[in-house]
Amino acid sequence: MAPETDGAAARPNLAAFLGSRVQVVVDRPMGAPHPRFPDGVPYPVNYGYLPGTTSGDGLRVDAYLLNCDGPLAAGALVEGVVVAAVVRQDDVEDKLIVMSVGRAVDGRLAAASLEREVSFQERYVDSSVAVRGGLGG
Repeated sequence: MAPETDGAAARPNLAAFLGSRVQVVVDRPMGAPHPRFPDGVPYPVNYGYLPGTTSGDGLRVDAYLLNCDGPLAAGALVEGVVVAAVVRQDDVEDKLIVMSVGRAVDGRLAAASLEREVSFQERYVDSSVAVRGGLGG
C-alpha cells in the first residue's frame, strides 16, 4: 500500500495505513543501539521499515514493532497491524506503530500508552501519537 502525500515536503499521509495488516523488515532488534548513536539508549522495542514504501525523508516508512516476545533477528520479516502513527511536527519522517500478529493485543490501546512505548526516541523531536479517528479522518 502506497500512502498518499499531503503536499507538505512530500510527506506521506500515514492515515491510510491505520488498521492495515503490513509486513515489517526488522533492521534494529530490541536491545540494539541507534546506528548513529552507538553509545545512546538501546532500542527497547524492535524497529524496522515497510518494504515498498517511501517516507518523507525519501527512505522507507519506519515502524516501531510492539507486542513481540523479545529481540527479533535483523532482516526478519514480521506481519503486524498498524495501530497508530507518530506524527512529527519538526521532521518530515513520520513513523508507524505496528503490533505483531500472533499474540493477544489489548483492544483498549490509548495514544498515551503508545507514546510511552516510543518515547525513548520520540522525546528528541516534537511528535505526537495519532490513533484511528485522530489522524486525517
